[in-house]
Amino acid sequence: MYSRRRFSEAQLDKQARTFRLLGLIGVGLFCVVLAFWLASDGVRAVARSPSATVRPVDPLRAEFERCNGLGYAALEDDACHRAWIEHRRRLFAGQR
Repeated sequence: MYSRRRFSEAQLDKQARTFRLLGLIGVGLFCVVLAFWLASDGVRAVARSPSATVRPVDPLRAEFERCNGLGYAALEDDACHRAWIEHRRRLFAGQR
């Protein structure tokens, strides 16, 4: 039915060398693509203008960050309470 084909050691050795060479070529190609990708990413980072990366400062967000640093003391802080009320007002403004 099925015949098993036996390979000689020379054929197996040649096949192993071929796969090893293909593996080295693949790794080398990966390294070259990675180097080009990293180089182009660096060029894009330099080309960006600093004003495009700066986000506008929201005073409410700054207040939330301050309240977050207070921990449980923020529950008793009036400024944190006012910030939470303003946040709820903004959040639910469109649902009326």
